[in-house]
Amino acid sequence: MAEFLFADFLRKSGRNPVRNPGGFYPDFDIQDEHFTYEVKLDRKFYLTGNIYIEKKSLFNSKADYLVYLFQEPLLEPYFIWIVPASKARNFYRDHPEYALVGGDFKEPGILLPGKVFKSLFKPIGYALPQKLAA
Repeated sequence: MAEFLFADFLRKSGRNPVRNPGGFYPDFDIQDEHFTYEVKLDRKFYLTGNIYIEKKSLFNSKADYLVYLFQEPLLEPYFIWIVPASKARNFYRDHPEYALVGGDFKEPGILLPGKVFKSLFKPIGYALPQKLAA
């Protein structure tokens, strides 16, 4: 779902996004004329105040940017945050204090408090689910 929402956001921004059909661990999720993107959706950010980033999302992907979408409780838009993937990888390497095993699949990653996440990522807009966008 996150990939479709972000692709729609890119289209509305004048870009021509294409989803990568590469399989379970593709090099990236979406590409446009300029960049490639690894796209994630976090449904618990506004409940916990934290964001969990899987190590494999950072180091298996060859994307230029890491994109996260969040939805605030009771609100329809998904807020879109972005960071250069190289900056996120460097942060992962430089801050072992945030490392832990977790997420949906109990894999290595980093758990970032909201304040740390917001200092690393930048907001770029929002996307509406298709039923509202029409």
